[in-house]
Amino acid sequence: RLAQRSTLELSGGELQAVEVAAALAARPRVVLLDEALSQLDDVTARHVEGLLEDYRVRTGATIVAIEHDPERIARSADRVVVLDGGRPVGECLLAGLDLGERRAAVDEVMGVVQSDPGDPPRPVAGGPPRVVISGLQVRSGSGLRVSVPHLALPPGSMVTLQGPIGAGKTTLLRSLVSVGRRAGELLVDGRAPGVEIPAHRLVAYVAQHAGPSMPGTSVHEVVASTARAVGLALDVVTPALEQAGLDELAGRHPMDLSVGERQRLAVLAGTLHAPPLWLLDEPTRGLDGVGARWLIWYLRRHLASGGVVVAATHRSPLLQRLATHRIRVDPGSSSSHDGHSIIIVEAGSGPVQRDPLDAGGGPR
Repeated sequence: RLAQRSTLELSGGELQAVEVAAALAARPRVVLLDEALSQLDDVTARHVEGLLEDYRVRTGATIVAIEHDPERIARSADRVVVLDGGRPVGECLLAGLDLGERRAAVDEVMGVVQSDPGDPPRPVAGGPPRVVISGLQVRSGSGLRVSVPHLALPPGSMVTLQGPIGAGKTTLLRSLVSVGRRAGELLVDGRAPGVEIPAHRLVAYVAQHAGPSMPGTSVHEVVASTARAVGLALDVVTPALEQAGLDELAGRHPMDLSVGERQRLAVLAGTLHAPPLWLLDEPTRGLDGVGARWLIWYLRRHLASGGVVVAATHRSPLLQRLATHRIRVDPGSSSSHDGHSIIIVEAGSGPVQRDPLDAGGGPR
């Protein structure tokens, strides 16, 4: 279904799937995958896992994959080696075990602590909603039309957006960032970002691929640049890095970090000023156990203060425990909450403005 599409129009997950297929087309004897499934929804990930297994059986190739998701490791690996500081600290063999035994072995060797965030914060009853989205309509370059007729979110709301790759989740998030330039309205605390008040005081947006756009040549400078841009004192930088477990990396260049470390930095820097509404695109991408527990703690703190989070995610179990609203974004369908249609994704055309932020033209 992607064969005739430009790679500039593909979502991050679609591009990952194409990259895996392109690598196998060369028929290598050794396949090295660096978090190659991190942006795939579970259905697509299982399909790619099957493709890799079929290739391994047919060719006898060796596949070495870096992966943080214990479930995907349990499904696919024959052997697991756990690294810490670049050195092996644990190992187990999974061949011949059933799935339950595989899961237990992976959890044990990875030292997985099932982080239980507890019950999700309850939205405040009564009073005006914190965030209202209404009449929003946007069309991606690939022709998908995403619309939100009406959605009202009380304080403490955590919205997870799920759906197959290319369904329009990123198109929706990015449309909220630039809602003043398209059909629709976004109100935060009754005010329109960028119209009645500077947008950054009401909304934070963390993109799916934030690394290349990070300002500064060190981790410390990235966070310091954000602090200066939003009018915060620089003495907030070091404590924030310590809380995120990034203080020992403060002098490193952002592009020298792992995917998960860079993702933690992106979330921290993008939300440092703690506006009421956070829009997060795949915030769990590449996170190991330490990074995942920090993210849960960080989101819980924002929600407990009355903030609102809307997050697109493929790693659903990690964020679903926090979710007060779970929305599936899927082409050709409508999503609903409390009986009201809130997101519609269609393939047809209509009087919908194209996303001006989407230079490539595709849903993400």
